[in-house]
Amino acid sequence: MIKSGFFNSIDGDRKYNADDLTKYWGGLMTSGVLANSSSSLQVIASTGMNINVLKGKGFIDSRWIENTGTYSLTLAASDTILDRIDAIIMKLDLNENVRSIVISIKKGVASSTPVAPTMERSEKVQEYCLATVKIKKRATTILQSDITDTRANTKVCGWVTGLITQVDTSTLFLQWQKAYEDYFAEQTQKWNEFVSNLTDSLNVSTYIEQHVIEKTVDVATNEIYAPDAYEEGDIIQVFKNGLLLDENEYEVETDAVVPTVILENVVPKDNEIKIIVLKSKIGIK
Repeated sequence: MIKSGFFNSIDGDRKYNADDLTKYWGGLMTSGVLANSSSSLQVIASTGMNINVLKGKGFIDSRWIENTGTYSLTLAASDTILDRIDAIIMKLDLNENVRSIVISIKKGVASSTPVAPTMERSEKVQEYCLATVKIKKRATTILQSDITDTRANTKVCGWVTGLITQVDTSTLFLQWQKAYEDYFAEQTQKWNEFVSNLTDSLNVSTYIEQHVIEKTVDVATNEIYAPDAYEEGDIIQVFKNGLLLDENEYEVETDAVVPTVILENVVPKDNEIKIIVLKSKIGIK
């Protein structure tokens, strides 16, 4: 059968439905998130067990969805014993009693080794994962570090491309994720070795007193209060989202009422900052 379109209707001789239109778009655009900005449909932590999906557009099987503002969702309560992983998804449902695309939560199964829910890709239902959220046991608050952005992972989502097949970024996405995890583990090991060896490198009769501040940034800023115990000459380490910053990326202002770390770059809202101060003390710990 040969079909063509679209043409003006004369006395009802040219009639088209949604399927006719979606078949046309189907050859021009792939499914996923329309990346008109880097934050399109990005999932970010809010308060308590709430998360927000930022404004943006998605495209699934030639159907579209648009979120015109910040869309809030509430995750189910955490388990008291086990962790779980939930998925924040775009869901196309072609069943006659639904016929829509929504953004929703696909709840994972609590387990000692939790995994993200599998995305359904059937004739009637297609799911695309915007992000996964790790729900730690007994958690009452979701942090940004609990959220893994999966929009770029073509195995579960991907960016919308036109005319050509979607570039497969799943391998690159996994490389980034693995590189981050390896770097974090390496830095943690180096830090632990540094702390354990520092006492020996000073004097036999000295020990290390450690002061720590951890906080999630409420508003974008480049000024973070250091521990009150900080004094000029102490050793200070600053971590952003678990990554150790280089010394040239911050300075410490000691003239203020409270010692303040001045970062070279502004830290966006919901990022995590950890400051560790090491003081050498004379005596036996």
